Amino acid sequence: MPGDLHNHTTYSDGSVPVARLPLMAARVGLDTMAISDHDTLRSVQYAYDHPVQDGVRLIPAAELTGYDFERSHRVHLLTFWPDLDCPALRRHCDIMRQSRNECALQSCREIEALYPQFRTEQALEYARDSGVLYKSGIMQALQQLGLCDGIYTGLYHELFGWEPRGKCLHSPTYPPVREVLATAKAAGAVVVFAHPTVYKSMPLLRELVREGMVDGIEIDHPSNSPEDKAECTSSSPAAATSTARTTASPTRWVPASPRTTRSRASRRWPASAGAALCDRATLTSSSDKDIIKILRESARLSVGYKERKFEYEQVFQLPQQGYLLQGDPHRAER
Repeated sequence: MPGDLHNHTTYSDGSVPVARLPLMAARVGLDTMAISDHDTLRSVQYAYDHPVQDGVRLIPAAELTGYDFERSHRVHLLTFWPDLDCPALRRHCDIMRQSRNECALQSCREIEALYPQFRTEQALEYARDSGVLYKSGIMQALQQLGLCDGIYTGLYHELFGWEPRGKCLHSPTYPPVREVLATAKAAGAVVVFAHPTVYKSMPLLRELVREGMVDGIEIDHPSNSPEDKAECTSSSPAAATSTARTTASPTRWVPASPRTTRSRASRRWPASAGAALCDRATLTSSSDKDIIKILRESARLSVGYKERKFEYEQVFQLPQQGYLLQGDPHRAER
C-alpha cells in the first residue's frame, strides 16, 4: 500500500491544483495519499468529497500550525480525518487565514517600494484557489517578472528569511502548540508530529510523546537526520496502532457523504475501494471568486493606488508535468 501522507496543493502553498495531484500520484505508483494543506479545511473537504480519484485513495487532512513559546519556534501538526464541523477547528483556520493575509499584504506593500514593477494584484493571482496569499505566491509573481529564477532562492531569504530576518518578513501570531493539539483532538483527528527537525522540535516532541499527546511522527523527511530518524522510529507512539489505522478493513467500505466524517473506528481504507472513481471538483467556485475579490479590494485600499487592469497573459510553468497552463489574461478585471 504505497502512499504519501504529507502533500500540499494550491489550497495553500503548493504549486499543483488539487484535482491534478491524484493522477500525478498514480503515475509514480502511489495508491494512497493525504492532501494536507496548511490551516485550511478545503483540502479536507475535497478528500471527503473525492475518497478515490484516478485510482488513488485520498485521506482528508490538514497541517495545523502552532508555536512553542518556550523554545521560540513554529510547530506543524498533521491532522488526519478531522471533523469538518468542529467549531474550534473552523475558528483556528479562520484566524490563520486572516492573519496570514494581513501579513502578506503588508509584505507586498514593502516589496512594491523595493521593486516598482511588482504589483500586489499579480501576487493575488496565486491566491485564487486558497483565499490566502502565501510567501510562495509572492515569489511566483516576482519570478514571472524575472526578478528571481525560483521560489526558495536567494531573494526569498533576503525578503522572508528567518535567521537572519528578511527585510519584508511579517509573521502571523500563531496559537500555542498545546492549544492546537487540543483543537485537533476536539476535531477527532489522528495527530502526527510533522518533520520534527525542520523547526528544531525534537525536545518538544520528546515531551509530547511522554505525555501521549501525539499519535505518530513523520520520520521519512529530508530534514530529519539519521540520528533523529532512529530516535523517532524507536519512540513513535503505538506503532502497531498506527499500522492498524492504515490497513484494509474487512468490512464493506462506503464513501463518506459531503461535509460528514466517519467515526475513528471506521477510518481505514479497504482494498475494495480501489475501483471507485469520483468526479473532480470545480476549483473556481463563486466563493473562491468572492474571497479573491475581497483580497484585491483590501490590497487596493491599503496600498492607496487606483485599481489597475492587467492585459497580460498569466502563464504558469509546471515542469513536473511537461506543459504550460495558460491562465485567464482578463482575470484581474473581474
